[in-house]
Amino acid sequence: MKTNINVFYRIFTDLISQSKQKKYQFLELFLFLLFLSSCAVSRYEHIFINDLIEIDSLNITQNFDKVCYLPTNKFFFCMQKSDNSVSIYRNNLLKNKIGGSGFFDDNFRNLSDIIIGVDGHLYCLDSFSKNIKVFDKDGRYINYINLNSISMPTKFTFSTFSIIFVFDAFSKEIIALDCIDFAIKFRFGKFSLNTVDLLLSNGEYISAYDKKANETTIFTNNGKLEKFYKGNIFLNTTWDQRNGELINFNDDMIILKENMAIKVYRVKYETKVIF
Repeated sequence: MKTNINVFYRIFTDLISQSKQKKYQFLELFLFLLFLSSCAVSRYEHIFINDLIEIDSLNITQNFDKVCYLPTNKFFFCMQKSDNSVSIYRNNLLKNKIGGSGFFDDNFRNLSDIIIGVDGHLYCLDSFSKNIKVFDKDGRYINYINLNSISMPTKFTFSTFSIIFVFDAFSKEIIALDCIDFAIKFRFGKFSLNTVDLLLSNGEYISAYDKKANETTIFTNNGKLEKFYKGNIFLNTTWDQRNGELINFNDDMIILKENMAIKVYRVKYETKVIF
């Protein structure tokens, strides 16, 4: 399956490289969102971490609200809400900084979340402007996704079923948007969620982590409440013993803030319990 995904991705990137004109940029974004739907994960698993293998680190002199990592190019994307910016680092050197308050394509009014897509692009959620802006790995603006149908979008994730899941902090629910026309398909979690600090999807399940309550809520991809977990479902004592602050997490990497450094670890699993 992994080989097939790699083949599909090479075909996809070849198509993108052939489409240079600006009028095709929305088509490129649409093709990418459809590509996500071909990469479904078969199940959701409770992860017990046996060990963390350090693969990269970034020395910092300031705190960041969220950090994403692109392993193919060893890029760090560091989000800072205080000045609405994303700083791009490689080899401990600042390569670019995008954002800042303003009305241009590379500005944000209220930057609240960032994600790295499977295409290596940076996706940035602006809660005030109600859109998701798309940049390449070097910080060049590509396009945007309109979220005007949502009152206060603060967190988001891509599903593998051509759906964008967005947490609305006003109605305190997760809203599922169709990737084709971005119309609202359904809503869920209204009486189960208060605040979401990390929203993740693996295809079949959606996880919403509330840092203040230290609670993880799990939903199926059609919005059915599955389970509540006290604490972060992805972490155990291996992480706790390192005394690091969780910055980000995905299927095989964990990003921690340890003292004045951001460290990226490859996760070595001990066991996985399927619920």
